Amino acid sequence: LNEVLMLGGLGYQINPSLSLFVGPGWVFNKSPGNGNISHEYRLWEQLNWNVTTNSVYSLLLRSRLEERKHSNYSQIANRLRER
Repeated sequence: LNEVLMLGGLGYQINPSLSLFVGPGWVFNKSPGNGNISHEYRLWEQLNWNVTTNSVYSLLLRSRLEERKHSNYSQIANRLRER
């Protein structure tokens, strides 16, 4: 086992097609080559939007913003993920 990812979160449904979530995360990594261990701490915010649904298809959008802090670095990295 080289990586463990744990995410938690709370959500709020604004209306039937729009939901917001927020939560913490923790990642444990062990390098397969040299066995070095590192940790990453995350805070994430997410927006789920059900754009349209009918009998043929559904269009769902998810936007997630992550603030990531790696144990080996002092900087905080931001990442925007769309799905």
